[in-house]
Amino acid sequence: KKFLLNNLVGIIEDERVIRAWGIQRDVTQSRLADEEIRKIQFRLATLLSNLPDVVLYETGGSSEFVSENVMNLLGYPSSKFTSNRDFFNSIIHPGDYKLVEAKIKAWNSSGRPGILNMEFRCRRSDGVYIWLEDHMVAVKGEKESEGKEDESMAGVLIDVSDHKTTEEKLKQLAEKLSTSNKELEQFA
Repeated sequence: KKFLLNNLVGIIEDERVIRAWGIQRDVTQSRLADEEIRKIQFRLATLLSNLPDVVLYETGGSSEFVSENVMNLLGYPSSKFTSNRDFFNSIIHPGDYKLVEAKIKAWNSSGRPGILNMEFRCRRSDGVYIWLEDHMVAVKGEKESEGKEDESMAGVLIDVSDHKTTEEKLKQLAEKLSTSNKELEQFA
């Protein structure tokens, strides 16, 4: 495939073109890149719409983004997060906030290596707390206006409430079993 862009200028006399000049540019690479971007956007949109318990986000840079799945997961519109950068911090469980803050601070001071993984509770719009697993990475970009490096965080929030509930039940069963075993040992 080859895509060409033609620009022509002509001189018209008596409703006839008597002379024309023009240039032709090969825009194949640009056109193919646009097609690839559309394919990637389609794949991402399809993935997000089929994973309602997953929220994609980017924060801390020149623009804020939170996928619409946040409405399904937490009950708040994405605009609530993008218009107020502190909103997300305000819905983290008070008992988990200091731990989250400390992990982020340690990660920042170590140069943000790799992926920061955390689990914490977050309040939905109905007041119920759910467990979220957060996988965050540093994203370096460039501010268009100043040519300076722009760093933001991007990540994925996953609802792990069911997993945490099951984990807690297993822990309680293990404790009961341990107590039961001790009682049997004493009896024997």
